[in-house]
Amino acid sequence: MSLKRHNPKRDKNEREIVAALRLLGCKVMLLDQVDLLVLHNEQLYLMEVKTPEGRMTKSQEALVKDGWPLFIVRTVDDALTALGICLWEGRP
Repeated sequence: MSLKRHNPKRDKNEREIVAALRLLGCKVMLLDQVDLLVLHNEQLYLMEVKTPEGRMTKSQEALVKDGWPLFIVRTVDDALTALGICLWEGRP
């Protein structure tokens, strides 16, 4: 089941606030740009779910360029690997 995607209307003052926070060295992300924000062991992970042929959008590439760690996951194993979890016997 997929979640309905939307682009909520942004407040007029958001751009100014985001710019000010970034000038202070904060990392600010608008949460409609990636699929998953995952909290695991008190750490946050950004994950973009893609089909085998899927590619990042320009906004996702910009996140990576700006220093955001974005994991592209195509399978459950990819997602678990991104989190450092290994559930299968014989794997490191």
